[in-house]
Amino acid sequence: MSTQIAPWLANSRWPTVPIRYVARLGTGHTPSRQRPEYWENCTVPWVTLADVWQLRSGTVDVIRETKEKISALGIANSSAVKHPAGTVILSRTASVGFSAILGMDAATSQDFATWTCGDQLDRRYLLHALRAMAPDLRRVAAGSTHKTIYMPDIEQLRIPLPPLDEQRRIATFLDVSTASIGQLENIRKRQTELLQERKQTLITAAVTGQIDATTLPEPMHLSSTRTQDRETALQGFPSSAEDDA
Repeated sequence: MSTQIAPWLANSRWPTVPIRYVARLGTGHTPSRQRPEYWENCTVPWVTLADVWQLRSGTVDVIRETKEKISALGIANSSAVKHPAGTVILSRTASVGFSAILGMDAATSQDFATWTCGDQLDRRYLLHALRAMAPDLRRVAAGSTHKTIYMPDIEQLRIPLPPLDEQRRIATFLDVSTASIGQLENIRKRQTELLQERKQTLITAAVTGQIDATTLPEPMHLSSTRTQDRETALQGFPSSAEDDA
């Protein structure tokens, strides 16, 4: 199933294994909203789809704050589970394919799958592997009725499994490389914003008479176009040298 979701896994130089073989698979739940007592004294961070905004850029690896919290009583009377810090989470409904590492003990809603890594799997490596799979997960979810990756499919997800030291080297390499790319993206974004500001300032100044357009040099692309038009118009006419002859 996983190679059907992510065909590129077939090219792995390492064997692939279901993630649940090397990490404890879990999910979450929402305590009944009909029981007010379940929503009193809420102290347990609770990751829901309302927190996905933190993950959309792909630059947040560890989630440390949640919009909502639930109570110990709510957990005890529902299928919600308090997962340990370091657990890797993946959104699987509506906003599919966003992943992070829990920076604290926390519960999640049923919109997430969770993996608590065993001693054969590095959590940062798993995070990067899931992010590599994200476009494929979104493609599959888009074809389903409710835009969901169902738990039976989650159970079949596989990842390449190199030795643990190699996983850590890969994770460190990707941490550094993706951070550098992110910095370049931020610089480019800022440059684009400055150009947009400059364009708006120029337009505003011109249409309000703050700039005398008659004194400005002709834009390069217009000057080039006029030269080409002149050369085209002169084709077929003798040159001055030919006139002298």
